[in-house]
Amino acid sequence: GHEMDKPKMNDKKQRGRDREDELRDREEKLRKREEKLREGELQLQSEWKWIQHSTGLGDRTELLKTRPSVTGASNGSFPAVIKLNVGGTIFETTLSTLTRKPDSMLATMFSGRHPLLKDENGCYFIDRNPREFDIILRFLRSGFLCWPVNEQEKECLNVELDYFGIEEPDLTWMLKTDGYAGFKQYPYHQDIYLAVSKETDWAVVQSKRFDCPKNFHWATTQEFKDLIGESTDDTKGYPYYDTGGWKGYVWEGKERIMFCFSDSKQTLAYKHSGHAPASYLHIGLTESFAGIVCVRNSKRSSRNKSR
Repeated sequence: GHEMDKPKMNDKKQRGRDREDELRDREEKLRKREEKLREGELQLQSEWKWIQHSTGLGDRTELLKTRPSVTGASNGSFPAVIKLNVGGTIFETTLSTLTRKPDSMLATMFSGRHPLLKDENGCYFIDRNPREFDIILRFLRSGFLCWPVNEQEKECLNVELDYFGIEEPDLTWMLKTDGYAGFKQYPYHQDIYLAVSKETDWAVVQSKRFDCPKNFHWATTQEFKDLIGESTDDTKGYPYYDTGGWKGYVWEGKERIMFCFSDSKQTLAYKHSGHAPASYLHIGLTESFAGIVCVRNSKRSSRNKSR
């Protein structure tokens, strides 16, 4: 009996080590972001000294009327509703939304530990592209990252996500105990993956938004169709059936059938875990929930690619 328990104990130890590594990585990223903000603070202080030296202290009041100001505040002194000027576009949101991702640049900025720029109207100024910021703000509000269709715009969004530190998805919903760690490549396309959920009751999860692993996003029904095309190939096996330790549709005592899309509530479409034709989708959300369909955020994605 003890011998059979060893693999489980080793798995728990490994998961513990993986979690420690993940926490160390997150701590290092946060440290680097704080260093970047401190560098910005020193630069602003140096700039003000130069302005005072060049213009004299008597002119500083007039300069403050037209030039962005630097303010420091504790998190508790920020208002509940915050106005931002991002690259000339005004956004209005809440402090709780901006700090929703605790390891992000925005959460660090509005922690009260660093001085912030304000424009002449009192809006906090962020010198970034407003188009991508709008997508990031909607993600912080809803938990759903709406990826652009245009590949160049995808790359631009990736740059902004990296800058703001929006790169640690919440994967606590995933079940990672099978032979694929709950994330299996779809047999008929190299950029499509199936992510397994701990919860299998569709009534419970249908209103939730799910993060995909890093560099992936939750696919729409049409996005899946566009990638797969009209392929009827069924020679590469089932999507997620009797594999990775599963007994048919069952893993850890629960049946898992529906891999849903981000818009499955509207289209009623899902990918069946045990039906092989590449492009075939089932209609009608009446089976047990298995997880979601994820697509790689890469311009390498193209129709009918497979390994």
